[in-house]
Amino acid sequence: MKLLCRRSPLLGFLLMIVSVTHTFSQGKVSFKVTEIICPKVCEGESRYRIVFSLIDAEISTNKGRIQNDTIVDIDPSFDYKVVVTIRPNDTTELARQEVIPLPICDPILPDAPLAISQSTCEGQPIPPLIAFPKDNETVDWYDKPTGGTLLAKGILQYIPTNSGMYYAETRRLDSGCKSLGRTPARLDIQRTMCIPITVKKVRQ
Repeated sequence: MKLLCRRSPLLGFLLMIVSVTHTFSQGKVSFKVTEIICPKVCEGESRYRIVFSLIDAEISTNKGRIQNDTIVDIDPSFDYKVVVTIRPNDTTELARQEVIPLPICDPILPDAPLAISQSTCEGQPIPPLIAFPKDNETVDWYDKPTGGTLLAKGILQYIPTNSGMYYAETRRLDSGCKSLGRTPARLDIQRTMCIPITVKKVRQ
C-alpha cells in the first residue's frame, strides 16, 4: 500500500492520505480506504479514524468500531496497524483481510503572534494590547513568559489594569495546539507632571 502524507493547514494536524492504489476488488465487491485522520494530540486525543468506501460486502475491524463509512475510536496500540475483514454479500465468495498501517502523527504547532505594546498617561483610557495571529488561530494572554496565570482566553485585544509586561500565546482553533513561545507586550502608564503656575499681581 502506498501512503501519501499531507499537512492540512485547516485541520491543524497531519493527515495521512491513502493512495487509491489501496483498493480491493473481487467480483462485485469493492473496498477502498480514502483517508486516515490523525488524533488531535494537542487536545489529548489518541484515537484515529479511517474513512473507507465499500460496495456489496460487510466489514469488521480488530480495532475501533464501524460508524457508517468510518472506523472510529481506533487505539493504535503498539503496532500501529488495523486489520479489517471484508465479507462479500455473496456467501459463495471468500472473506478477505486487509492490513491498514497507521501513521505516527506530528501536530502543527503555531508560531507565537505578533504583538503591540502600548503607552498612555495616568487618568487616560487604557489602550488594549493587540496581538496578530494567523488564520484559524486565536490568542491567550498570560502574566509570565512560561506557566503563570491565564489572564484572558481567546481574544486578540487585551486591556490590562496595571502597567507591566504581558505575554501573548497563540492557540489553534481546530486542534488546540499552542505556540512554543509567548510574545511579550508592555503597557506603560505614565504619571503626568503638574506644571506649577505662579500668579504675580502687577501694580499699575
